[in-house]
Amino acid sequence: MDHHCIWINQCVGSHNHRSFFLFIANLTAASFIIVIAGFNTFYNHIYISTAAKTYCTASLVMAPLQGYICSFDGFARNSIIFCYLLSILLFILVGILTSWNCYLISRGVTYIDYLVLF
Repeated sequence: MDHHCIWINQCVGSHNHRSFFLFIANLTAASFIIVIAGFNTFYNHIYISTAAKTYCTASLVMAPLQGYICSFDGFARNSIIFCYLLSILLFILVGILTSWNCYLISRGVTYIDYLVLF
């Protein structure tokens, strides 16, 4: 056992460390793709705040909860900004965790070995 991971709900050790590392590496890559792909939408909702009603009628025509989303003033805009900032935070935090595990793998130690050695 190396450590317990709450994301995969089990202990990470020698038999599943590869799967854990691939999980956090893919999560980092996916959040980076979301940050890159969502930048235009984020930028438009930060700086172009005009015509919120046309946004609701033009862009959210097929949304299942269009009436609820558009009934509150600025709800769609605030939700998009919040989700984008949350994905940036996820990218930073999981990216640090991925980098830390890359360092540990390059040294050939586990986290518990690292604590004992240093």
